Amino acid sequence: MRAGVLLCALSLLASCASPGSASRASLMSIVPGQSREDVIAFLGQPGDRTFRGSAEALTYCRSGLMSTDDYSTIWLVNNRVVSLTTMSRGYGTLNCTQFPEIDWGQAPPDVRIAIENSN
Repeated sequence: MRAGVLLCALSLLASCASPGSASRASLMSIVPGQSREDVIAFLGQPGDRTFRGSAEALTYCRSGLMSTDDYSTIWLVNNRVVSLTTMSRGYGTLNCTQFPEIDWGQAPPDVRIAIENSN
């Protein structure tokens, strides 16, 4: 009986996940050097994707506590992870439905160098 209740609860949680959502634990397992393919195989398709030259930003979101959305951007250069950044913002009516525009000026140094070198 308990196993059935647990299975039902897990099914409900999984059905509530929105595209581009990723758990904090999953995000924290991403490491520099991982391939883009490995990231997507592990986290699923990102909620937003943008690129410039050999640099790419994959953004995932999860609804946090206290009416916030937590956005995590995985920065890649030449299809390899170089950094992960996070930000939170109050969602009001957004609730992981509207991803923030990527600010390439705030990209980690490795990503900015890749962009400069690709011009």
